Amino acid sequence: MATSRPTIATALAGFALVGLLLSGCSAGGSDTASSGSSPEPKSESSSQTTEEACTVLKDGVSGTMEDLQGSLSELQSDPAAASAAVGTLAAAFEDTAADVKNTDVRAVADSATDALNAFDMQIAAYAADPASVDATAVQDSATAVQEAMTKLGATCP
Repeated sequence: MATSRPTIATALAGFALVGLLLSGCSAGGSDTASSGSSPEPKSESSSQTTEEACTVLKDGVSGTMEDLQGSLSELQSDPAAASAAVGTLAAAFEDTAADVKNTDVRAVADSATDALNAFDMQIAAYAADPASVDATAVQDSATAVQEAMTKLGATCP
């Protein structure tokens, strides 16, 4: 159990990065001049710009991020609440990703959805039995979310 606490804490600290990346997903949305290169690239098979797709993602999950951050901070004392918050975010992200029509953003959003769903399963297992949590699996899952969100952040500058 002693080794799971730091690993879980590390996973959660990394998961805070998810909120920052999602917040930054459309940070350049209203100021296209700051994005540097072409402001609104369109995918060949979609009429939705990258900026529009990123805005869809951010808007779709913004409300759940606040709940998630509060619940994850209390994972040790209330794992059921943290699990519910992660599940809500994963479901909201999956529903929102379905509204993304830009194929480039959609591919990255689908990868992030898979990572979030896997993390949701790990946190649910932790909530069900914190004493027997597979800390490595939780850490690996959180790392996968971080990596997916980093790719999403690069796609949605």
